[in-house]
Amino acid sequence: QNITETQIAQLRPYIASSDLTVESVSHKNAAAGNLFEWVLNLIKYFEMYSLIQPKRDAVQEYKLRHEEAQSKVQRIRAQVERLKIKQKELEQAVSDAQRDRDSVVEEGKMLSERMHLSERLLSSLSSQKSGWMHKLKELVVNKKSLLGDAIIAAATLAYAAPFSTEHRTTLITIWGTALSIHPIPQTDKGLDPLNLLTTPALSATWFSHNLPRDDTSVQNAAICMHADQPVVIVDPQRCGLNWLSSLADGNKKRLAHDENEAQPPVAPKPPTVERSGSGARVRRVKVQDPPREVASCRKFLIVRPGPTLMESLAVGIKGGYTVVVEGIGSSLDPVLNAVLEKNLRSSPDDDTSDKRFIALTPGRLVPWNPSFRLILQTTFRPPALPSDVQIVDFSISRPAFEERLLQIVVNKVKPELEDQMQAQVACINRYSIDVAELSQSLVTTFANLSETAIVRSTVEELETIKENIIDVVAKKAAALDSKLTLEQAREQYLPVAKRGAILYFILVDLLNLEWLYQYSVDTFYVIFCRSISFSPYVSVFDEEEAPVAQIVNQLMNQVTVAVGRQVKKGLLGKHRLVFELLTSISILRDAGTLPEDQLRFFLSTDSEFPQSPDPCPLSCIQQDQWNALVALSEIRQFSSLVGEIEKRGKRWKDWMASETPENERLPGDARYLSSFEKM
Repeated sequence: QNITETQIAQLRPYIASSDLTVESVSHKNAAAGNLFEWVLNLIKYFEMYSLIQPKRDAVQEYKLRHEEAQSKVQRIRAQVERLKIKQKELEQAVSDAQRDRDSVVEEGKMLSERMHLSERLLSSLSSQKSGWMHKLKELVVNKKSLLGDAIIAAATLAYAAPFSTEHRTTLITIWGTALSIHPIPQTDKGLDPLNLLTTPALSATWFSHNLPRDDTSVQNAAICMHADQPVVIVDPQRCGLNWLSSLADGNKKRLAHDENEAQPPVAPKPPTVERSGSGARVRRVKVQDPPREVASCRKFLIVRPGPTLMESLAVGIKGGYTVVVEGIGSSLDPVLNAVLEKNLRSSPDDDTSDKRFIALTPGRLVPWNPSFRLILQTTFRPPALPSDVQIVDFSISRPAFEERLLQIVVNKVKPELEDQMQAQVACINRYSIDVAELSQSLVTTFANLSETAIVRSTVEELETIKENIIDVVAKKAAALDSKLTLEQAREQYLPVAKRGAILYFILVDLLNLEWLYQYSVDTFYVIFCRSISFSPYVSVFDEEEAPVAQIVNQLMNQVTVAVGRQVKKGLLGKHRLVFELLTSISILRDAGTLPEDQLRFFLSTDSEFPQSPDPCPLSCIQQDQWNALVALSEIRQFSSLVGEIEKRGKRWKDWMASETPENERLPGDARYLSSFEKM
């Protein structure tokens, strides 16, 4: 490596000489020959080194360049990998951005659709705002008086049922006054217990099932439905029994209809009707309790006292039926006493079991179902009962009885008018129920609707419900208008119904004279219908030939005569005049021609009048009579009577001495009095 080309060039002339060889030099000197051979090899090595070294340097350079290239390739590959990763990240970011954009666009569309649906919903329900706000204000006001109102309603359920309408009103007034003494809030203008015991829709349902249309009957129905203890309904006109039977039949049909709708592919079996003896009728019904929505099924078992009563009660108690025992007498069957006493006992085989039994007889244990209810129906006074039995006076009120008689009269005279009236009443009841159900469905659907769940189907459902409500309300308003027109036409015959009601309630009052005077409402209906049927205006009705007023007067007279004749046949002689007097007074009072102060004076006895301080001017008048005359002069029509007697004493004395003073002309201004006033 230290040899240079110059040195080699200096040696080349000597080496190139053909005389100078290794042999020749070795021949001269062996050491010199070896040295010369070494120089030759060194020159050859230099020549080979000079040839190979550049190549080695080139190779080394190429290796360095290759390593640099490989390093650069590695750096490029690493950068490529980083770029690929960055590309993937960017692609993922682009994908996420695209997805976010699509999501935002979709959410925007959804929000736009929801806003549109919300606007539709608000526009659709805007008409309900005023009604809901009014209802909200009512609820806020009622919440403040809820405690006192609930107390009065509970007292009505517990204590008012056995009394008449007038006594119930008096009791509610007394309870309200008692609550006002204590710091218990209540409704200011007086509470109607029906507001808490039932709803208009439920009342309409009961009306459609033959319940009389008066508040007392609705109270009775609510008490029967709310009572947990046994109920005895005093039902002389069988209004309560007819209502329970009709309600049971109607609800049985509704239950069968509901089952048909619930399983359209399969023809469901009709509701089972179980019979327990020849006198039992089982009806499976759906009973609605006013305070809450009820979908549970309840069976009504209507039976009569007899040999099959125990078996019927066993079926009802075990199955949780509402057992209605119709026509109980003055004494109860021992089986009913066992049920009323409700002596429950544990299982005879397992004392630790929660199941309870009731002993109908010493040897007959029946599993007790808490859903069991017992209703006893009687047409007269109920027998002796345990203290926890609820007695309900289901006697028909006079307005309800007048409405029933008016139906009979109009049906006889103008049957097409009564048919239209009953059709309108049925429609109004149906519309009232539909409006309540649709309103409840609207409120329920709207209450369950969250802000994130406003979908087109729900909004369309709410719009459909609202349209149905508007349609039903319009139909109900039209039906009410038609009913008002029909009522005006029917009211022309109302005097006939009022006359019949007067006569019927007189017959009811005759029971106070003699226990034999017991008249069923069915018998009265027969007499009433016959008296109307015999009228010449019923078979041929022509308002032009016979004005309505003439027809009404004729019918009133016929009803009065027919009922009077029939009733007097069964009266004792001493009671016939009482019946005629009661009839006359009641008719005059209904006509408004009999002042109450005069009637009170007429029915008063001499001992009730105060002692007069002034002596009687006529000796023919006793002191008790004079006291009565002085008391009579306090009535406006008789204010001048005492003065007339003092001024014209002789003429009054002659009139009193007459054998038939009722046929003589009264002295002075007394001759201008009416017939009742003269009497």
